[in-house]
Amino acid sequence: MKRILVLSVALLLTASLLGVAAPFQFFQTSRNVAVFSNTSTETYVGLRVIFADEVDPLYGIALGAVLERTDAPVGELAYRGIVPPVGGFEIDWILDGPRVLAAYWIRENGAQVEIDIHSPTAKMIFIPPMGTDVCCDTGTCVELTPVEVEFSSTGSVDPDGVPLVLYEWTWSDGLRMEGRRVERVFTLSGEYVVVLVVWDAEGLSDVTTRTFYIPRYTCIPD
Repeated sequence: MKRILVLSVALLLTASLLGVAAPFQFFQTSRNVAVFSNTSTETYVGLRVIFADEVDPLYGIALGAVLERTDAPVGELAYRGIVPPVGGFEIDWILDGPRVLAAYWIRENGAQVEIDIHSPTAKMIFIPPMGTDVCCDTGTCVELTPVEVEFSSTGSVDPDGVPLVLYEWTWSDGLRMEGRRVERVFTLSGEYVVVLVVWDAEGLSDVTTRTFYIPRYTCIPD
């Protein structure tokens, strides 16, 4: 039950941070997630997505649209149906899978409308403290909390070279901070979710999410 609750918190936090839909949003939970949104006033009849290599999607989820997968060359995914304005489609695939190279909405006459996929890439680095919830058998057992943990956005980059201008951190206990690197103190042990959103100078964003655990005790050898 706890694992399901934490995953739900992660998805809710991610959804709240995405805000108004953009033509393309990419973020990571336990998998890669790409969301394509129809921000125009047109109704499209298909979606074509080109990847850097062969991809086997875990999920394809219509968002206010009706789309079914059709045949496509290796390294591409194709869907046909109806995508009205404000509708969209989500594609999920494994974390070490290929990146998206290009994407297109398909008009009824077969013409392709390119989707801007040039979002930045969000990365986070941190080292959760080592410890246990059970006091150690040997050595001196001490309470780990309060403990300070550093979170870094090292590795976040915009592939087009557009500067990143904002780094937003949100934890599942409600704390929010901004900065390329932030430090926060945990006073309670338990499982947490952290969400990092990075924004570039063109107003595009990317999201990455991690779940981690703060243990109660640490053991100091005698």
